[in-house]
Amino acid sequence: MKIQNNVILVLMSLIIALTIVSCDRNWEQRSIWARPVIEQVEGAIGVPDGVYTGVGNAYTGEITVEVTIAGDAITKIEVLAHTDTASFANSVFTALIPEIEARQSTGVDLTAGATSTARGLVEAIEDALVSAGADLDNLRALAGGAAPAAAAPAAVVRHIDPWPIPDDGFIPGTYEGWGEGFGGMIGVLVTFEDDGIVGIEILEHSETPMFASMAFDAMIPAMEESGSAEVDIVSGATSSSYGLIEAVTDAAYGAEFGE
Repeated sequence: MKIQNNVILVLMSLIIALTIVSCDRNWEQRSIWARPVIEQVEGAIGVPDGVYTGVGNAYTGEITVEVTIAGDAITKIEVLAHTDTASFANSVFTALIPEIEARQSTGVDLTAGATSTARGLVEAIEDALVSAGADLDNLRALAGGAAPAAAAPAAVVRHIDPWPIPDDGFIPGTYEGWGEGFGGMIGVLVTFEDDGIVGIEILEHSETPMFASMAFDAMIPAMEESGSAEVDIVSGATSSSYGLIEAVTDAAYGAEFGE
């Protein structure tokens, strides 16, 4: 009987412990610094073009990152090494790196349930940039209070020449096009008048929803307004951005020849 009671107590302790852990792993966003929002100065990074390495303290050890600066802007953040649990670390990196690149600021929210990893990531990025001459307070400031990802600066990785408007104009109609994104092919239906694009619809894609939204929500209205696929790339969603341009360009080829 005594052994049975001990077994029951152990099982109950395990259930309680697992419940506490699962409750802590809610993915709500929490402020990392609890700092007031201040206006970020133009050209806020203040670091010469180059690639800089930084280290931060995470949950189980150090995180090492490499930050690329071009034109006084963060154009790439790459995690070189870490020892934190892969599932939590990947969730943090996937969520925070594109946001930091988009906002050009480390004043972002942490993901609850993996705050130590997130804090280590931010600390490593700040270590890289402050060591290179960036002002820490200004680096942590949110540009304009809450700059949306769609307002991110262009980060050109590969070049695609959008299909030019033919001398005789496009053949009006709706045409299908395909381009290669990060997760696979992106399919679009593009409606043309003789002088350019008037409407774009996404047929299908297998991109990560967050990155797809960053690219599509910013670029499709810009293409429809300009009538052309020659628009800015969204930083943090470059593969999805280029896949969309490629798909619309493919449709434009059909619109020129009526195919």
